[in-house]
Amino acid sequence: MLSKHRTLRVGLTGTATLISKFINLAAGLVSIPLTARYLGTDRFALWLILSSFLGWASIADLGLANSLTNILAKADSKGDRKTAQITVSNTFYLLVILSLVTGIICSFTFFMVPWKRIINVNSSLALAEIPGAVFATMLLIVFRLILSLPRQIYGAYQEGYLYQVWSSFGNIIGLIGLWMAVNVQGNSALLISAFFGLPLASDLAAIIYLFKWKSPWLKPRLKQFSWHKSKTLLKTGLQIWISQISGIVLFQADIIIISQLFGSAEIVTYGTLLKLFAVIGMIQSAFVSPLWPAYCESISTGDIDWVVKTFQRSVFASFLWATLIGISLTYLAPYIISTWIGQYQSLGNITLIAFSLRSVLLAVDQCIGALGNGLGLFGFESILAPSFAVVNLPLSLYLSHKIGISGLAWSTCICILLFSFIIYGGYCFKQIKIIKNKMAFHGT
Repeated sequence: MLSKHRTLRVGLTGTATLISKFINLAAGLVSIPLTARYLGTDRFALWLILSSFLGWASIADLGLANSLTNILAKADSKGDRKTAQITVSNTFYLLVILSLVTGIICSFTFFMVPWKRIINVNSSLALAEIPGAVFATMLLIVFRLILSLPRQIYGAYQEGYLYQVWSSFGNIIGLIGLWMAVNVQGNSALLISAFFGLPLASDLAAIIYLFKWKSPWLKPRLKQFSWHKSKTLLKTGLQIWISQISGIVLFQADIIIISQLFGSAEIVTYGTLLKLFAVIGMIQSAFVSPLWPAYCESISTGDIDWVVKTFQRSVFASFLWATLIGISLTYLAPYIISTWIGQYQSLGNITLIAFSLRSVLLAVDQCIGALGNGLGLFGFESILAPSFAVVNLPLSLYLSHKIGISGLAWSTCICILLFSFIIYGGYCFKQIKIIKNKMAFHGT
């Protein structure tokens, strides 16, 4: 009965997330031609680069928001509200401190870093807009820190479907804001603030609703903050943080590499191609991401069979989905991108095939990642992920010099097979075997 209820909650969260993702996807489908045609090549390249920077914002919290998931899921399986309340309080106030520190760091880097050299665009208008756009991006990174909390809390209690309602409203507000910014002929900073900043209002509403009406017993209390209790959160968070940084190097650094090696025209096409193929993982993650807390709660209650069966089903469904859509996009991508942005710098069939294979491997990688997180293998991840990144970065540079832009995607494929499938996947199943043996020994 418990396993059916768990599966139902995963399904509800997946369905709600899917609806939210479709809204987000629709916003993306509209935003790309809207911004590309309005901004032009160099300013749109600036938009893409800073958008990727915002994807890096998750690392600023030192993994603290994600460290909540396993602790709250285990506390929920035992009905332990006290542990949950203390954990949320400590995480909240640590995030407040980190947001202040991040703001100070951003202030220094804004003046010290040669942004015009890093972003590497040529038009005078794009160059003039870099400082304002970078400043707006930094502000959003700071504000996103604390507002990352509600998504993790809802997710840990396997009620992510409630958060997705707020997220859907946020995506709609962001798109409306972008349309208005374009209509008033705003600069890049205004477009970034509107499209990425306005949705934060939905996160604020989600956290107010959570602490004031839905679960007021979870409301952060300063008297429960303790540096001693925060150490455990920081330890787990830092392990996750190391993995997050490595993931950014793996999957977000392509745009920076292209900007340095190939120029703004290739950034526009390659960056748009990344966003197009990201649709595969975006939709798939709607059902895979909720498995993380579900695995954790299931392991806490000793239901290992459910974990294994659900993992196998997730891999099969994800592989099938990614293969079918990946093949379709291989043929349709040139036409879609030409329609979106009114231009297409041909990257060749070899690049499209590499992107398709990359998407399939990433789909299975998501399933393995959810299983590993549910098992709490953050320490192992913090060792393996940097090794993954250290190999991938020079391999990407080498292959891009040898075979062009497609080398970036091929490098990722090689590293996923080696590090995720063989090493990490093998370690996950070794841990499951150990848990099963312990349960058999104790007669559970």
